Amino acid sequence: MPIILIADTCSWTAVLTTNYQSNVGEESLRAATGTLFVVGLVASWRRTHAGARPFVTPAITLSVLYVLYMVTVDVPTYITRWHADTLAGKPHLDLAARWLDATRVVFTGRLEDWRDEMPWMSLYFSCAVWMSLAMVCLPRFPGQSPSSATPD
Repeated sequence: MPIILIADTCSWTAVLTTNYQSNVGEESLRAATGTLFVVGLVASWRRTHAGARPFVTPAITLSVLYVLYMVTVDVPTYITRWHADTLAGKPHLDLAARWLDATRVVFTGRLEDWRDEMPWMSLYFSCAVWMSLAMVCLPRFPGQSPSSATPD
């Protein structure tokens, strides 16, 4: 949880300052969290109830794919943007300037404006959301604590 809180702080810092260096920190922390999740799932595999293993196996696979995406696509993208801004001498906004900048939002439906963001947004706002919703349909297994049981 503390790692995710720090990642979210980096995310909001990036949004408010338009500095991609904060995005690099955020996405690196998210990749590290995903790695820790994979390690935890693999380490607990032997103790996992046999009925739960069909759910744990895809969780491990999807989590490994997530980490690979983060370290091969997402983090390098933000590093590239950060270096490009640095080379171009782009100034980063302070909080007051960002507040003014946020009031000048321009809505666009142009594909070019979203092309680089579409892979992660599609995965995050569709696949991840549907997987989260599907988790409420997972069966209960013996030994599961009553506090995590769904109401009848």
